[in-house]
Amino acid sequence: MLRFIQYYGKFQTAKGNVTSLPSWSKPLLFVAAIPGIILVLLSILLFMVSILALLLLTVPVYQLVRVLSGMGKTTPAEVASPIEAPRRHIDVTIVE
Repeated sequence: MLRFIQYYGKFQTAKGNVTSLPSWSKPLLFVAAIPGIILVLLSILLFMVSILALLLLTVPVYQLVRVLSGMGKTTPAEVASPIEAPRRHIDVTIVE
C-alpha cells in the first residue's frame, strides 16, 4: 500500500509539473508523446490478435475432444441427465 501511495504522489507531482508549463509547450509535449501512445495502442491490438489466434487454434480442438469423448451434446435436452425430471410451467397468482 505504501508503494501505491508513493507512485500516486509521483503521478500528482508529474501532473502538476505538466499543468504548470506554458500553454505553447503542451502541444509540443503531446507531439513528443505520440510515438509512445501509438506503441501502447499497437501492443493492445497485438494482444487482442494473439488472443484471437489462441481461440482460433484451441476451439476446434476443444470441440473435437468433446465429440470424441461423447460430451459433444449441443441441445439442453440432450445435456440434461435422464434421472432429472422435465420442468413444468406453474402459474402463480398472489391474492392479498
